[in-house]
Amino acid sequence: GLLSVQVSEIGPELIWRTVEGLQLVSAQGEVLRRVERRADFAHLPLIAGEGALEALPEARALLNTADPVVDKLRGLVRIGERRWDVVLIDGQKIMLPERDPATAMQQVIVLNAAQDVFGRDVAVLDVRNPRRPTLRLRETAVARLRATKSPITAEYIK
Repeated sequence: GLLSVQVSEIGPELIWRTVEGLQLVSAQGEVLRRVERRADFAHLPLIAGEGALEALPEARALLNTADPVVDKLRGLVRIGERRWDVVLIDGQKIMLPERDPATAMQQVIVLNAAQDVFGRDVAVLDVRNPRRPTLRLRETAVARLRATKSPITAEYIK
């Protein structure tokens, strides 16, 4: 006549940002509970956007691929329920393609290791077209670039 119950807590794997707020999500994609402050779970990666929870396996693969830059990673944003943007802590963004985003992320990490892209004034690294990666500079970098080009151009005109 003895009843024995064993309870094991389901641990959170990531935080999901929705219009309702922040939610803790398990490895199986189950919403566990609401979170008031992101800082309480700063060690967990963040995902956001329409369809982000449905694409959880792809997000997990991207997070594993992005492990070398995890200290710079803020989170993943699902765009148009079809592709991901990787957002870094200082506001930089990596726009990944629909197909094979993990491979594109690996290429970005190799590029960063060789050229220190994330250490520069780059606002967006767009790798949606693998044949033509595109950099968008921050406004301060564009202003400095224009300032350095102006005097040189003026000298050639004289």
